[in-house]
Amino acid sequence: MKSSEDTVETLKPLMQDIGAVDFFEITSLDRLEIPVYTIARPRAAWGGTRIHTSAGVTHADAKAASLMSAVERFSAEYRNDPMEFSSYERLGLTRALDPAELILPRQLAIGEELHWVTATDLLSGLGGLGSLDDGDGNDTSSDDAAKIKDAVTDDFTLTDCDEMYIPANAVFHPYDPLGMAQQLFRSDSNGLGAGNTMEEAVYHALCEVIERDALSCAEKNRNLGKKVIIDDSAPQVLRDLLDKFERNGIGINLWSLPSKGAGVTIAAACDDYTTRDPAMLVTGSAYDLSPVTAAVQALIEVAQRRASRLNGEYADKNADQKLLLERAGYDRLKRINSIWFGSANDNADTCRISDMPDMSTDYVNRDIGIILSSIRDSAEYVFAADITKVMPAVRVVIPGFEVSCVDPSRIKKTNQ
Repeated sequence: MKSSEDTVETLKPLMQDIGAVDFFEITSLDRLEIPVYTIARPRAAWGGTRIHTSAGVTHADAKAASLMSAVERFSAEYRNDPMEFSSYERLGLTRALDPAELILPRQLAIGEELHWVTATDLLSGLGGLGSLDDGDGNDTSSDDAAKIKDAVTDDFTLTDCDEMYIPANAVFHPYDPLGMAQQLFRSDSNGLGAGNTMEEAVYHALCEVIERDALSCAEKNRNLGKKVIIDDSAPQVLRDLLDKFERNGIGINLWSLPSKGAGVTIAAACDDYTTRDPAMLVTGSAYDLSPVTAAVQALIEVAQRRASRLNGEYADKNADQKLLLERAGYDRLKRINSIWFGSANDNADTCRISDMPDMSTDYVNRDIGIILSSIRDSAEYVFAADITKVMPAVRVVIPGFEVSCVDPSRIKKTNQ
């Protein structure tokens, strides 16, 4: 993998191509002093994102993340990409995904015509490798982790996968049916990924879909799993990040959410005791095969969201929610979000991050194989649609995985 510094040098010349005009640091807006950078794309598609803010452990990490975020969103915008216009029935059951598998907020009419794009089914590339998913959402033991790593000995390759049609609504964001069809649902950014290679892009996108599924299930079931303890044996980078919050009077609770397959989804809940600002009651989450990486990314997302709100991005996007925050106030908002900030969390079961098995390897292709093998019993398909415009970019779609944390109108029914 390229370093963050090299990635920034690769991405900077592409800023003009993606319509980015400003790239500046907003670290100083927050007393945490965790590096945060933002990029403006004023010519983004209508309904798309014009401001891309990201944080990082280092300045290079934050710069690379914000640039990659801008590339992801640019790549997801429809730009005369090839599409088919047809009904599911006409395309054929073996050639296309049933749109109902995407947890729709409305009933799809028989024979209703939609836009379709081709996508690669990543699970079809696993060949004869069996499922490694215990299917119960329980914690993976160190012995299980070793077995899974040993089982996936070959690097996963994208070239051995089958193709199918999936609704374009699930790929492009913002999605415009061009006056020819109805939207299946409000498009979003879930499952977008970009990278120096297509495999990197797939890995990042795959992790995000699993993370959002875990977060949706946790909030729906009101079950955050176990509280994660960061002890002295945890890596220095994680302890240093946590210390920045604690030294500034900001409480952090880390949770290991129940997740499908290998790896772990870590969620961080941030409570600013010092300012008691309701806008600073934020959460962040991340999925990764490495528990430490997931925890670091969850804390980094908290820092990014704090800086974004302090920068006024949150108010610009949703004035109604800003007004709601002001009216609700700090204490009431904590009660409303008691799943994250309630006193009952003090008695939750705990686990030390040093005891959580690291499932990652030194090879991104192998990591993809481990994830896919571990969710095989939970997913019939794992689609990757190539949306590359200026560098490798992809949209990963896993039919049946939950998305209600992104779109509350798409709630999975018990029989789905």
